[in-house]
Amino acid sequence: MDGISQSPSPVKAIERDSEFYFEGECLIFEVQSRPFRVPSRKLIEHSGWFKDMMEFPTQSTEGDTDENPILFQQVNADVFRNALRWVFKGSDLDLSFDQWVEMFRFARNFQFDQLERYCLDKLVTPWPDPMGQLNFCREFDLPYLWAYNAYIQLCKRPRPFTIAEVRKMSDWQLFSTIAYVRESYLKGNVQASLITIGWGMDEWSPPQRSNISWKSPTKQQIEAWISEAQSLES
Repeated sequence: MDGISQSPSPVKAIERDSEFYFEGECLIFEVQSRPFRVPSRKLIEHSGWFKDMMEFPTQSTEGDTDENPILFQQVNADVFRNALRWVFKGSDLDLSFDQWVEMFRFARNFQFDQLERYCLDKLVTPWPDPMGQLNFCREFDLPYLWAYNAYIQLCKRPRPFTIAEVRKMSDWQLFSTIAYVRESYLKGNVQASLITIGWGMDEWSPPQRSNISWKSPTKQQIEAWISEAQSLES
């Protein structure tokens, strides 16, 4: 009504993270409207991205208060919290498959190299969607040996590929190789190859990023893997 002043809307209280809001010399990050207050030293030790950010200090007060935090756009609060558990507590994380994938993406984006390798060790097991594992391998320029299990799954399965799966495969040359080996396997024509991969999956470890390069395996290599898998099953 005219002449009656309205009360200002109440200011919504800021809900700080209950696990990672420390005292002392820290930086404040806001992720999905939730402030996290953590020491920068540990982040710098593990992340090239944070190290680069802190090497060029400015006069800005960003990160000093809840009202003026460092904003993390397009980062999930649960993913960020799990990453902090690994950084500050050395926790052996118990995550679902999808959470490991999201954690890897976070680690790659913010250059947590050790966390990235940790995630890859967790994700090297057979995926629910082997075609998705090959695309993941290609997307992030991982060595093809990391997706060893996916090639075995796709080449040995009796069910034919669906149209959706064919469209999903981003590398047509690789798909044609897998289709050829699969057909040979189903006809019983896959023989042990003279080409060996030189090491087993138990001995595999992710290389340094400078040495990572996507490369499709040859038909002979896939055949050798299938023969090796068959000998282990018998």
